[in-house]
Formats: sequence, C-alpha cells, structure tokens
Amino acid sequence: MPSLHKDQPREKLWLPSVRVQNKARLAVTPLRALALEAVEEGVSSVLPERALARSLKDAEGVLLIDGAMVADMSRWRKMVFVAVGKCAYRAAAAFGALARRAPDVGVVVGVGKPTIPLPSWARVYAGTHPLPTEANMAGARALSEALGGLTEEDGVIAVVSGGASVLLCGEDAHMCRTESEITQALFAAGATIRELNIVRKHLSPLRGGGLARMAHPAQVVALVFSDVPGDDISTIASGPFVRDGSTREEAWEVLTRRGVAQTLSLTPEILRETPKEGDYFSRVSHFLVASNRHALEAMRESLARHRVDGEVCDRCLTGEARVVGANLARALKEEMSPRSARLYGGETTVIIRGRGKGGRNHEVALSALAHGMPSSGLVVAFASDGCDNGPHAGAVADAVTIAHAQEKGISLSEALAHNDSATFFDIVGDAIITGPTGANVADLLLVLRG
Repeated sequence: MPSLHKDQPREKLWLPSVRVQNKARLAVTPLRALALEAVEEGVSSVLPERALARSLKDAEGVLLIDGAMVADMSRWRKMVFVAVGKCAYRAAAAFGALARRAPDVGVVVGVGKPTIPLPSWARVYAGTHPLPTEANMAGARALSEALGGLTEEDGVIAVVSGGASVLLCGEDAHMCRTESEITQALFAAGATIRELNIVRKHLSPLRGGGLARMAHPAQVVALVFSDVPGDDISTIASGPFVRDGSTREEAWEVLTRRGVAQTLSLTPEILRETPKEGDYFSRVSHFLVASNRHALEAMRESLARHRVDGEVCDRCLTGEARVVGANLARALKEEMSPRSARLYGGETTVIIRGRGKGGRNHEVALSALAHGMPSSGLVVAFASDGCDNGPHAGAVADAVTIAHAQEKGISLSEALAHNDSATFFDIVGDAIITGPTGANVADLLLVLRG
C-alpha cells in the first residue's frame, strides 16, 4: 500500500571538502605540497555527502543505487531511517537532501555532537568512541525501538559506517562497562581488528546480524561506508545487518589466546550467540558507497595531474605499525623510482611498549623516520576520520622532519621506544591537523618519491 506521507521539500545538497588546517605551515617543500593536496582530495572524495550524491538517486520515490532500482520507497507503509557510526550525521543530512520522502522514524547515532544541521525528522544520539559509555546505550535503545514491530510492508534505510561497533554496545550498563575493559585489554594485547570484531559481535545483541533480526520482516537497504581492508561487510561495524559466520567458541578462543579472559577473570557465559536463521537476512541488501579504495584512487588522480605515477593497494596496510614504517623507508630508498608513489589503505596495529601518546599513523611515520629517509622522498600516514587516537589526523615524515627533530633536540629512537609518536610530531610541528572530517574509510598512507 503506498504511503500517504507527503514529500519533503528538498534543498540543494552541499558538497563539502576537507582541508588540512595547518597546510601553510607544513607545505614547506614542493613534494609536501603535492602530498597534502592529494590527502585533501582523497578524504574529500569519501565524505558522506559526496559518496551518497555519487551513488543514490530518488526517481519519484524509486531508490536507484548506481543506476539500478533497489526499492520503491513510495510503496512502503512505514519508512524508517537509521544511521550509526562516524559518518551518521553527514549521511543523514545528505539523505534528507536527496530523498523525496521524509522518513516516518529517523534515528541517528554518531560520535560526538553534530556540527551540521540535521533534518527535523532525525532523533540524534551523540555517542562516544573508542570506548562505550551510557550515551551509547541510549542510542542503542533508540535503534532497537525504531526497528521493532515492523512488517513486510515497511522499509528501512540503514547507514552503517566505521565506529558503529562501539556505538552498538547494547542497553546493559554492566555489559557496556565490561566491554570497555575487554576492548582496552584487546588493544593492549595487539589484537587485530578482525579479532576485536569477532569478540564484539558476541557481546551485544545489536551486532552480528542483531539489527537485521530486529527489523525483520521489513525490507532493509543498507548503505555501507567501509573502514575495513577488503570491505568485508560482516566485519564493518561488526556487521549489524549481516549473518555472522563466527561463533561464541571462536570469540572465547580470541579472549583466551590474547590473555584477556585470564586478566579480567572472564567466563564463557559473558558471550552470546549471534542469529544464524536465514529468514532474518532474506530481505536485506547491502551497498558499498565509500571505501578506502575510493579515497586512494582520488589521491592517485591528484598525483597524476602532476605527472606522478601512483600504485594503489587497498589491502596492503596491515601488521605492526613500526614494522610497516621500516618497510616503507626501505622501499623509498631501494625500490621506488623518481616521480612515483605508492598508496596504501587499511589499518596497522601498535604493540604498547611505553607510556607515551600516539596513534597507528603517527607510529608508522615515526618508524619510517627512525629507519632513515632519503632527501627526495616522504611518507604521509593519516586517519581518514581526522583523529589518530588524538586531535591530529597523522603526520608527514621526511628529511625536513628529521631536521626539525635535530633543531628541537628530540630523539627519534627514544620517542619510538616509548610509543610517544604524537608528542614527537607535536613538538617538531609536522603533525597533520584536519579536525574531525566526517569520513571514515580506515587509514590512508602515501609514500612519495620526488
């Protein structure tokens, strides 16, 4: 039965861009200027507004994605819009501008308070990341309520993006606090993102297909912003609308192998099984609208305009951060030809050895410096969301940085030994500052030879 809901007035969608706020200070060489321009264009290309404008079209109520019909929204009895993750706010604003029909129910759960105007139909919940708090519980409760009691005549537009896993900790205060302890312990033990997500899926009823179970039997169109190398939709945000292939036993194996179960005195009963019934997922469709591949290709095109040949690998950025940094320095010195670039996407891990401050990208850049940089090359490592475990997006590492460190009397090796990369780049002045970008497609890395 067609909805009697009136069309909403549509405003022209504004397509924003990301800018490096301290670009004038950083761009002291032509090579740096080239790299920072590529950074800006890469992250801008995956902003939710640009990603949805590129992919979505509302043709008189019929939703088209990349030109193909996906759903007739005009025939939905009730239309629910939910968005969760670091891209939630911008995606909600973009959908409000692109869609003819306003949702009957809209729940938007993001990280921190929104800095842009949102549609009047959006109920906004500002959660926390990387650790869950009571604010996340409120958002999880609102999502559960919005998706409950739907019928086959109803439809759901769901935006899923990185950071959502933490926002979906559930409604149990004790469990959210316990999960916070488990997450910190897994990070400290060097657990991979895949391992972390396997555990998370079995701690909350909203993850690992949990939201699909709640929305069943309504039609669900999931728009996915990937922050995972390889774009595995079951891993992105812990797969809230995806049938989970992992088990409680696998989650427990991760906890015991990483020593977390022993450290926190956990028992297997803390874990729950995820829904496996196929019916819950029979009317769910997923569409990838942004990934680090999109960002890396935009960076490659930016460099190509300056006659630099770029090679893209969206699954190559993995492993321990300081090992990755050492390998990049060696590649710059021994493998890369002049006017060439290598662009990587993914996420590294940091093994905590000291009590310093820093993130994955800072550590990669610092390690590259510590292993020697040629005068004609640089490494830029940055988080696409603008926050590398702190206020900086990442860092530039080159011969200029080494000179800055010598001028300031700060030791590369000592900073690396104490995991104090953020302090190092803050002192030498070569941290990249963008502020929160509103994008989230994992980390991006540029190795450039002049």
